[in-house]
Amino acid sequence: MAKEAKTDAKGKWQEWKDGIPKIAPMMHFVLFLCNLMIPGLGTMIAASKCCNKEKCICMQAVIGILQLITAWFFIGWIWSAYWGYLILLKGEDWYTG
Repeated sequence: MAKEAKTDAKGKWQEWKDGIPKIAPMMHFVLFLCNLMIPGLGTMIAASKCCNKEKCICMQAVIGILQLITAWFFIGWIWSAYWGYLILLKGEDWYTG
């Protein structure tokens, strides 16, 4: 039972990460910097670039808001920096297709 819950949590986390949109060159770097300066800002901007995928927009916007809210506990800033890094990596994938 516990193993099932652990697998489900991993699946949800992967779903969130897969929801990060591919951003055009240079913009992905700007969003990374935004996430470092104001936690969640880059994530929320990336949500608006999701190419009309409603689930993606909603999920990324909620993640950005949670990053901003939890920044006061420092965990949000770390989470935002990590998410900005993931945006940066997805942007690098933009070059390769």
